Amino acid sequence: MSHRPFSVFCAYVCTLVAANTLDSDWQLVWNDEFDSDRVNMSKWEFQEGGHGWGNQELQYYTSDNAEVGGGVLAMNARRESRDGNEYTSARMHTRGLFDFQYGRLEFRARLPRTSGLWPALWMLPSDNVYGRWPKSGEIDVMEFVPGSYYGARVLSHIQTGAYNHIQTGAQGHHFYIDTATSDFHTYSVRWEPDCLEWEAGGETFYVYRKPAGSTSDEWPFDQPFHILMNVAVGGFGGKVDDGMVSDRMEIDYVRVYQRNYTRNSVCRSCIAVPVVAAIGMNVALVLLVSSFVLVAFILWLKCSSLTCHLSANRSVVLRSNVAATVITLLAAIVVLCEYALTQRNFCVEGPMWVSAWSIVDGRVRGSYLFGSWFAMVVGSMAILVAGSVPLARVLCRICQWQAMRGDIAWKLENAVATAKSPSGEK
Repeated sequence: MSHRPFSVFCAYVCTLVAANTLDSDWQLVWNDEFDSDRVNMSKWEFQEGGHGWGNQELQYYTSDNAEVGGGVLAMNARRESRDGNEYTSARMHTRGLFDFQYGRLEFRARLPRTSGLWPALWMLPSDNVYGRWPKSGEIDVMEFVPGSYYGARVLSHIQTGAYNHIQTGAQGHHFYIDTATSDFHTYSVRWEPDCLEWEAGGETFYVYRKPAGSTSDEWPFDQPFHILMNVAVGGFGGKVDDGMVSDRMEIDYVRVYQRNYTRNSVCRSCIAVPVVAAIGMNVALVLLVSSFVLVAFILWLKCSSLTCHLSANRSVVLRSNVAATVITLLAAIVVLCEYALTQRNFCVEGPMWVSAWSIVDGRVRGSYLFGSWFAMVVGSMAILVAGSVPLARVLCRICQWQAMRGDIAWKLENAVATAKSPSGEK
């Protein structure tokens, strides 16, 4: 165990060097730089309609909401009625025009800031070899939900038969980019025969490796996929800002690179720093439970000495409160440190532990798990501190009742002994 951190570090450095060495092998096979004055219809096809798109979305997709100018593609979401929908937007794909299997897909984009919008850069299978969604897979290079719990986090994940948001939760992770709505950033996925690797802002933040012995339920990514870009309104994007009139996602370019796949895949190895966060949460929970048990035990010892009277109860309660407060403050510090860790960008690999004890488990829903545990810990601390005084009183009342019962028993025994003794004998 003592050599494991060094081994992990060496593996990380070696794979990083190897990956950078292979960069020269990548060849640009398809791209759109959006340097004309209109959408290139030999590369893209628009999708139109307003039927909710399976996510209770509120927009009607139309080609009128996509325009090219100044070297960028603007996909506009507008508050305007169309066929019973309150909003309009744009959705484009390359199915039948450009389908590919394996490679590195890059977008450079600036994202909308309006709450309720849901821009996405992603891929779907072109032929659904393993059946309809989600059995044939989905690769989300970037999703952004500015008005939701995720805030400035861009989301990247996969959907498969085994991992999807309807059943077990999608496999994925998030990445903080504070300037996602003000500046252009590059979002990419590297798709290898046995792994997927996501990057944002030049940093790798999530790797999904093909599980050993996997079936198409875990790895349907051995078939051609096509590219999609869209700006949804509502649905998973949440409540739309009442003041929303128009906002846009701007794409500077879309590029696809491929290389010679007779070589072995070289996806980067992630150092599982967030595991420290999971350990921290475990420690916090143990401290909380231990503090409650410890305080109760101390009070019981105090009371069992039969010296627990109302006059002495104050000092007992004071000491127990101090002990409970110190221990819970230590637990709070651990939790806050854990929270600080989760607010940073780390590279993680999935699937990791499918457990509520794992704060970062390679899933988007890990954030929900963290929120639930954090709320539970804060609530536990509040209950512990607020409940120590009533606990002390209850225990002391029990002790007093025991002492009173013992005193009565002693008096009864003394009275019986006195009654049985010869007259005048004391």
